[in-house]
Amino acid sequence: MVIGQYSGSVLRDFRVGFPKKFAEVFGDHLLITKGIENCLVIVARPNWKLLSRGIDTAPYAKKRDREMQAFILENTFEVALQELNRFTIPSELREYAGIKKDVIFTGVEQYVRLWGKEQFKEYQRTIHPSVAEYLEELPGKD
Repeated sequence: MVIGQYSGSVLRDFRVGFPKKFAEVFGDHLLITKGIENCLVIVARPNWKLLSRGIDTAPYAKKRDREMQAFILENTFEVALQELNRFTIPSELREYAGIKKDVIFTGVEQYVRLWGKEQFKEYQRTIHPSVAEYLEELPGKD
């Protein structure tokens, strides 16, 4: 399980250091893809099914299901951690997530999200009201 936040910086050659605590859990071989909230999602190579859970059994006949499968799986890259747990962020994914210099890694139990620092701050600002609403709707809150 991975949880918490870690900050980092993108080097000139577009490499970034994967947090040591996350690397200890995930190992040296990762899959990285586009996330829904304009971030990137990282999973350990052996856990690649996490990327397709829920869409892996979707009917091919439904356009929306095909598009979701394509969005996740066609944009997935394999990366291997190098010295100091560094890896290169593929250019297509850097552009999608708006990653320039400073980044935030967030552990979300079985996967990690990688954000541009500014995108993460904006996401945190906008998600706060939704979290409060969600908590109000939980069973047993009456």
